[in-house]
Amino acid sequence: MQLDHAEIVDREWDLDRLFTRLVKFAKERKSDEWRLGDLAEQEARASRVRMWEVGLVPGLLQTPAYARAGFSVGLVRDLDAAVNTRLARQAAVFDRGRPPEVSVILNWVVLEQLVGSSDIMREQLAHLLELSDLPHVNVRVVERGAGVHAGYDGPLHLLTVDARDIAYADAPHGAGLVIDPAEVQDFEVRYDRIGHIAAPIGPSRAMLQRAMEMYQ
Repeated sequence: MQLDHAEIVDREWDLDRLFTRLVKFAKERKSDEWRLGDLAEQEARASRVRMWEVGLVPGLLQTPAYARAGFSVGLVRDLDAAVNTRLARQAAVFDRGRPPEVSVILNWVVLEQLVGSSDIMREQLAHLLELSDLPHVNVRVVERGAGVHAGYDGPLHLLTVDARDIAYADAPHGAGLVIDPAEVQDFEVRYDRIGHIAAPIGPSRAMLQRAMEMYQ
């Protein structure tokens, strides 16, 4: 898409140049770089972050050891650089003067999927518990008994930036930001449906604690 077309979309949807900025990011970065780079840009500006994850702890909540273990099974050439980039992304979100409201829903598989070692898992689960103690962070878990549900379509990421919601579609060959209001609403409906079946915060913390004991 050309910048003049993006400007028309911004004007018609009253997007305060959001779409124009995204198109500029896309043109300035290589295809693989802008997908994650632009997500990080928007996370750093977001006032609200909502995440659902099917099988792994979301990147924003990973410990360095968990992140390294996850990267090590992929095609990452420079593990140190990948981990440092992830930590910088986390710092941009959590170390701000006014951090965003963060709501996370995890599939039960995340707690039982061994990543790296028992020590790494125990540290990671402790980190999730520590984060969930923060007043602006809540972590909930969808229990095994929930069965198959809308969340199995894949992970999702919703951001509120400049009082507008955008989504991030995470797929191996088609990841990218979604700003069309109708498409974003589909993501929000799916997130809400997952939230309806997730355990409340208290029972979810208890599940995290029990999972930690499993990795003793």
